[in-house]
Amino acid sequence: MFKEINTDKDKLAFISALLERQFDGTQPTNLKGEAKFAYVSQREVIDAQIKGWEDKTGKKLSTPTVGGSATPSQQEKEKGQEKGKEKGKEEDLSLPPTLDSVEQYFLENGYTKESAKKAFDYYNASLTGGKRKWTDSKGNVVKNWKQKMRSVWFKEENKVKPKASSDTFVNSQGQTINKNAW
Repeated sequence: MFKEINTDKDKLAFISALLERQFDGTQPTNLKGEAKFAYVSQREVIDAQIKGWEDKTGKKLSTPTVGGSATPSQQEKEKGQEKGKEKGKEEDLSLPPTLDSVEQYFLENGYTKESAKKAFDYYNASLTGGKRKWTDSKGNVVKNWKQKMRSVWFKEENKVKPKASSDTFVNSQGQTINKNAW
């Protein structure tokens, strides 16, 4: 039905009426022309969906009477500011990190400091010629260094190996074997 509406103005009026009916429970009063025709053709479907929701939840759909004064975009901005106060400045993952940051990230995820250093050195070598961003083996800019570490460097061979106690040993395949289990 939407594709049959010719003007953007009527399309917007139709979609607005659908959303208001479905989520606020309000009936449109000012629809005209194609928007009104399209809405009337969909009204039964919307009403059936609303009735199904009301029957399932036991709640009656009604027009909200109390709400916040901030728009959703303002709310998101405020949330971001609150997060910033809690955590400090958000990290830009497209900028090359420090070696300490990479080592910390590897250790937090169970990978060795040595593999962190290898990864850091590999990508840091791409900063020649005044470049300010890491690039990968194909010359593409690394947009998220943590994601790159997970996808390329977080492999089994780079994991921290558990230290063997006197009751265990590590076999040639890197598996820890308990001597008492024999």
